[in-house]
Amino acid sequence: MLTFIALHTKDRIMLKKIVWFVFILTVTSQFGVFAQNDASRKRVAEELLVVAHAQESFNETMEKALEGQSKILPEENRAAFVGAMKDFINTYMKWEVIKSEMVNLYASEFTESELKELIAFYKTPIGQKILIKLPAITTRSMEIGTKILTDHKEELTQLMMKAMEK
Repeated sequence: MLTFIALHTKDRIMLKKIVWFVFILTVTSQFGVFAQNDASRKRVAEELLVVAHAQESFNETMEKALEGQSKILPEENRAAFVGAMKDFINTYMKWEVIKSEMVNLYASEFTESELKELIAFYKTPIGQKILIKLPAITTRSMEIGTKILTDHKEELTQLMMKAMEK
């Protein structure tokens, strides 16, 4: 049973990484990287997060991730898991806690000009469409990852046990 719980903890961590990877890849794949932090760039980065509805997207993504992860747990453990994870998220991963880190991230990865281009893009119909579709795409991506992990749980268990023996 301990291995089962540990695997689900690793699964949860992996799925969180997948979610953030997909989100960041979608937003950043077309742009170069320039690391220069200044107050003006941070203000523009914060504006981008507002225009991109990042808070709503983040909250929805966290809720969907929790929902997806809870489905792979036995029914008798599900409610306790969901409660514990909601407490953790509400304490350590709520938007108010990570917003400044996200502003710093975007400000360090994009020039001010690029941030303004992203803002302009997100104000277009296709930009709005991706903002609407991205949570569903992210959720579906998590479901795909969860299914793969569930379908190959035995193989993963064997690999993890073998790795722990070394």
